[in-house]
Amino acid sequence: MGAVGFGLICLTLIVAFSQKSSEGVSWNEVALAGLLIATLGVALGSALATRRLSGPSFTAPLLVFIMAWLPFNVVWALANGVDLGWAARRAAPLAASGIIALSVVQLTRTFRQIVLIYQLVAWGSALVVASTFPVLSIADVLHLQEFRQASEEMGGYYSVLAATLLMPIALTTTNKHVQVMSSLGTIIAIVGIVLGLTRTYWFVTVVSFLCIIVFVGTRWHTVRRVSGLCVFVVLVVTMIGFMGETRVISFVFDRFDDVLSAGQDPSVLNRWQEAQGAFMALTETPFAVVLGRGIGRDFIFYSINPFYPKGVGYVSTDYSHNFYLYLWLQLGFPGLVLFLWPYLVTCAWGIRWVRSYPTYMLWPVTGGVTSVLGLLLASVVAPPLLFTGTAIHIGAVAGASYAALRFATTLGSAAGQTRQPVSSLSNPNLQQGRVVTRG
Repeated sequence: MGAVGFGLICLTLIVAFSQKSSEGVSWNEVALAGLLIATLGVALGSALATRRLSGPSFTAPLLVFIMAWLPFNVVWALANGVDLGWAARRAAPLAASGIIALSVVQLTRTFRQIVLIYQLVAWGSALVVASTFPVLSIADVLHLQEFRQASEEMGGYYSVLAATLLMPIALTTTNKHVQVMSSLGTIIAIVGIVLGLTRTYWFVTVVSFLCIIVFVGTRWHTVRRVSGLCVFVVLVVTMIGFMGETRVISFVFDRFDDVLSAGQDPSVLNRWQEAQGAFMALTETPFAVVLGRGIGRDFIFYSINPFYPKGVGYVSTDYSHNFYLYLWLQLGFPGLVLFLWPYLVTCAWGIRWVRSYPTYMLWPVTGGVTSVLGLLLASVVAPPLLFTGTAIHIGAVAGASYAALRFATTLGSAAGQTRQPVSSLSNPNLQQGRVVTRG
């Protein structure tokens, strides 16, 4: 059952990379739904067969959320006039993220499986970012706003995900070929982040990189590798700027200037208006605070941003840039806690113990925990978990991070074991998958 479940997890992750937003129901979404249901069925079958949930502090809240609270909230939304199709579409990313995270923790049995899931998401994310480069044509782009629209994709949150997952490999591995490839993937991701011109992702990336450097230590080779990556990224972006007749560099600096004057930015001020409208809707009745207003149900706020899709004035939407407020508004306080608790547990556990693990476990733990931390930061103003494909991969990373932490703790590494200068690829026991998790 474990091998079947692991195969379903990997297949789901691969299919999710091709998921795109669409008005109707696509075959890709149907395939993803079938894979997720099958994966959840195998995970629940494993739990029933062994009569226990693996990592209950992580999986139990997700199980309650998926099997009880989210379906109840969809029914609550229907009772409040929300269309079933829209409620299901809004619930899909949350359910998908929870299912894949729970399944990874329940069904992974070896450290090799954890590493494969980690690498699948990391390299897949880098390929998504790289595939967007040819699409970005700047021949007819003359203004910053036009460039932002042209570069809107640039891998999206996958650029941040690839950078935070691949950089720890580049800094800690002793395998030269792996180091070169992971460094190249990191550079591709950073270029995507820079050209994406998303201020939130810039901030999250800087914080994530600082955390990675702290987690892996301040040894000389680490500082040297970080410096080399930074210099190379600057050179690549400069070359792209010259290829684009220097306009790209100008756009990047214009966007950086927007960061310094964010207090006067209409989009930032509009998000404050949006948050006020969401909070007023949340506090309309005591039932809304506890049960939420129903997933997919609209609220009203006054838009002051002329570039907002619905223009200036009172607008109706169910979307909030603050993901925490969004969850509370749509799902109620229990839904907020049930969904976020596994991420918070993983982040807190990892930050506490990450520097105690041996080197061969360092990059899966560091990259995973840093990605979860970056997600929690980004969700304050730009929620990546509202897109099904991204949500699946983030859920897989969170599950793999928790599984890696549990694995390392089971071996007693968190008790102060000295790091050994070997990588996971050169450790024969881990390479053959001989070490099995018990927790």
